[in-house]
Amino acid sequence: MLAAAGVTRREFCQRSGVQQDELDSDSARIGAQRYARVQQMVRDARQAGLLPERSSMPALLEDFPQLASVWCNSPCLATALRHYGDYRALLGEFDRFSLSTTEDALEIRYQAETHPAPSPIGTDSALGNFVLIAAIVEHYGAGMPLQATVALGGVPRAEQAAVERCLGPGCRIDLRDDVHRMLLRGPALWRPADGFNALLYEHSRRRLARELQDLHRLPPLATRVCATIDALWSRGPEPGGPAGLLSRVADQLGMSRWTLRRRLEAEGQGFAQLLDELRVRGARRLLADPKLSMFDISQRLGFDSQSSFSRFFRQQFEQTPAEARARLRARSLPLGLNA
Repeated sequence: MLAAAGVTRREFCQRSGVQQDELDSDSARIGAQRYARVQQMVRDARQAGLLPERSSMPALLEDFPQLASVWCNSPCLATALRHYGDYRALLGEFDRFSLSTTEDALEIRYQAETHPAPSPIGTDSALGNFVLIAAIVEHYGAGMPLQATVALGGVPRAEQAAVERCLGPGCRIDLRDDVHRMLLRGPALWRPADGFNALLYEHSRRRLARELQDLHRLPPLATRVCATIDALWSRGPEPGGPAGLLSRVADQLGMSRWTLRRRLEAEGQGFAQLLDELRVRGARRLLADPKLSMFDISQRLGFDSQSSFSRFFRQQFEQTPAEARARLRARSLPLGLNA
């Protein structure tokens, strides 16, 4: 789509912030902020009259070989779509994706966390996912009766017919709902797939399971967050206060702010709690260095002013930073000398 809009590889990297080596990597995580820039480029292309290209299973096998090897070879269409959700972390973690089933229907709900519905950029991100899902449906659904309804908030009525053509036969857009969702209905969802290869299916799933394990084999998220904050502080003050720092940390870790908060909560942690703990430990360490002024310390700990640092310190220790430094200095003086 972007290539059709005349966006060159070099221009894409310049505008998105994605590096050339990341563009060529199968495992690169570009972060929420750069992802939002890419989505803005997609939005610009759509406003120019372009839409995502209709995907096909051969194209998915070329772009996502490990994932598509399961998508195209599952016991039935419903299982293939469930695996789309199972392994979404390998594509990225910027969104909320849920899948639910009833006796004769399957519903997929999508919300881009960086731009909640009905933001236009969130709409384009949802459309991109639904185009991939439509390719999976088409692979299994040739000649089978299947009803498909898609709700996309933020699509102009004038673009409705073009979006329906992009999604493929049988898809009808409902513009009244702000929740991005795709509803598939019919017994074809559970009809056994022709040519299903159970041996290859299990092999492909084991490979994807190993990739997920490798992704999650990193240190606990709280540890990675603390290391990322320390690294950011070492480069200088972070604009935007704690909220700006949260965005930068999430971007460095390749996820959205909402995903970062959720995953920290799953570990029994909170971002504000970790930030306070880092500042407490850092304050004790830095106050012991007589070469650092109070302003220097406040900057190194990410405070927007020296007075903010002083207020925080008093709340934590019931004394001012100057009083704490004086006590530290008194303890280090030789016996018999006054501070």
